[in-house]
Amino acid sequence: MPSTAYDEVPYEDYPVTETHVDGLYLAARRAGLAAARPERARVLELGCAHGVNLMPMAFHLPEASLVGVDLSLQQIERGRERVRALGLDNLELRQADVLDLHLGSRRFDYVIAHGLYSWVPEPVRARVLALFRETLDAGGVAFLSYNAMPAWGIRGAIARALLEAVDLERPPIEQVRQARAALRTLEAVQPLRGTAEGSLLRGEIEALRHKPDSYLLHEYLVPDNRAFYLREVVARARGAGLGWVGDVAPSSLSPAETRAARGELQALGLDPLSTEQLVDIVGFRQFRASLLCRDDAERGEPTPWAELLREGFVAALPSEGRDDDPPALAELLAALGERWPELASPAELAAALGRDEAELLAPLEILVEDQRVQLRPRRLPACRAGERPRAAVLSRFEAAHLPFVTTPMHEHAPVDAFHAALIGHLDGQHTRAELVELLIGDIAAGNLRLAAESMPPVDELRPALARTVEAALQRLGLAGLMVG
Repeated sequence: MPSTAYDEVPYEDYPVTETHVDGLYLAARRAGLAAARPERARVLELGCAHGVNLMPMAFHLPEASLVGVDLSLQQIERGRERVRALGLDNLELRQADVLDLHLGSRRFDYVIAHGLYSWVPEPVRARVLALFRETLDAGGVAFLSYNAMPAWGIRGAIARALLEAVDLERPPIEQVRQARAALRTLEAVQPLRGTAEGSLLRGEIEALRHKPDSYLLHEYLVPDNRAFYLREVVARARGAGLGWVGDVAPSSLSPAETRAARGELQALGLDPLSTEQLVDIVGFRQFRASLLCRDDAERGEPTPWAELLREGFVAALPSEGRDDDPPALAELLAALGERWPELASPAELAAALGRDEAELLAPLEILVEDQRVQLRPRRLPACRAGERPRAAVLSRFEAAHLPFVTTPMHEHAPVDAFHAALIGHLDGQHTRAELVELLIGDIAAGNLRLAAESMPPVDELRPALARTVEAALQRLGLAGLMVG
């Protein structure tokens, strides 16, 4: 099989929080769909690269069944090696062209296509939607991300300029070299200096200078790349036998700002889709992740937040409190912040505060809608660092092979050499003092380098390293990487 640009310059992909089945389940329930529970979900990802988005789901949901498909054989083989090393029997990675992919009678509760739809030829886009319709179960949900208008218009113009300046017949690395030279020229040639348009263009070009080669190649040097208005995607989905459920990708507007804009625009008396399209325009949206379902899916009444809260678990970072919060919200946020990263059911939270559970549901609903409190349909293993700190097997594996580790919340946390070495020792068998000795051994063996040119005497190193280890454990705990 011929190599692809993704083989020669692999995309630096990470777990995508919004694709996790926990969030998709809640969004589907809110829309009135009878979604499958995450614990035993059947998941398909189109364009999975080397599987870094699916592996954490497979690890933390051992009874779920997951399939990833990608065109690049090299990336699939790399992913398969990691799947075998982690013993993830519930994750299958297969090489296939989406155009030729047929899964027979297999059905899935969740189908994910992230970073695919905007970057492929039109026949592939049509096939992606057709696969959604073919493979979704009756209550299933598909996740489709794409570059959105109007904000991607300025980026699309830069992409067009680079395509004019780059020879796409050249090897990928040479294309990137030509693109960077073109960016330097575009940055210097600024006839619109001092205007609003010139500021927008200059800002985008400056940001691109700091992006990795893989991003520049796969995001901007793709002839088929295009952005869509929401209405276009919804119309295409309807033509493929799919219905629009909602959207889950964050935008430049806060949840409160989005609600306010939507409320003011509703004065025009438009349908919900038109209103949502106008919110994109006034909010200058540049990326979307739309949820779709089969057009014959049964939709009941939206599930109230109160019901989902009673069934689920909540958590909040210690930093989520604000000076102007009403007492009811401040009390909840303070209580959750003290527990972070552990989750609590509303009943547990009420018991800790000496309150009735029903009293907490309304303020919790406000905080969840404003995304200041996380709502999860299941309890996660995250906790503070204990006497013998432990990170998940997955985290220890990622620290050894990747530049990041994935939290149980499906967020990625970059790690440097020191944190990677420390995480590798967090198997729950060592005290803090023993961790210090293990790291001293790593330094002595040359596996971990100090900032200093030479290693100081161990008696001098040990106290400073103990303080560094304690601070690192605190950071890892706040990131949600310690497990019980």
